[in-house]
Amino acid sequence: MKRQRLTMPVVFAAVLFMFVLVAGTLRVYGSGSGRQAATAGIAVLLYLAWVVLEFCLVSLRELSVPASSGDRGSFEMYALAQGVTVVAAILLPGAWDSPVTSILGLALLAWGCGLRLGAIVELGRFYSRRVRLVENHRVVTTGPYRLVRHPAYLGTLIGHLGLVLVFGHWLPLLVWAALFVPMVVRRILVEEPLLLQVEGYAAYAAGRKRLVPGVW
Repeated sequence: MKRQRLTMPVVFAAVLFMFVLVAGTLRVYGSGSGRQAATAGIAVLLYLAWVVLEFCLVSLRELSVPASSGDRGSFEMYALAQGVTVVAAILLPGAWDSPVTSILGLALLAWGCGLRLGAIVELGRFYSRRVRLVENHRVVTTGPYRLVRHPAYLGTLIGHLGLVLVFGHWLPLLVWAALFVPMVVRRILVEEPLLLQVEGYAAYAAGRKRLVPGVW
């Protein structure tokens, strides 16, 4: 069971990559030619690059770290919400075709991807797929962590909102809002009590919101 928990992030990343590669390619070709196909193609390539980079930065490392008891199943729920959002966005035919939402979606996808990857790099070895503390864990206050406490989660929410907007259907937008956002919030609420055990985190948290500056 512990081995399965360690390999699950790797398996999830591989399955997600293959789905987006195959289903995304079919969606692009099914869009015909022109702006719609171009934006869909760029979105698919961006998302695949995102998955590969995260896989190299984080998922492979998870195979060599101890199992975590503090995660409380939050990774599985988070991954399920992410997967359902992506599957719905790519498989459902577009309910609207707007160049404004397509371009906005690409911009949000690129921004979210960059924000998340930048946050992961900034956190370094302290970042993990599972909620855990590592040896000599310390508070990181540089980069995007100067603004909010969880920029990686903010990045993934922004990026997936962008993906949904590119493919243009109300149902994955509803899934993003009603499932993915609550699962990210739940994961943060699972993670923060553990982070409060790190020296200096309480003072750091007192000066910054979790996801949205000035809001929460």
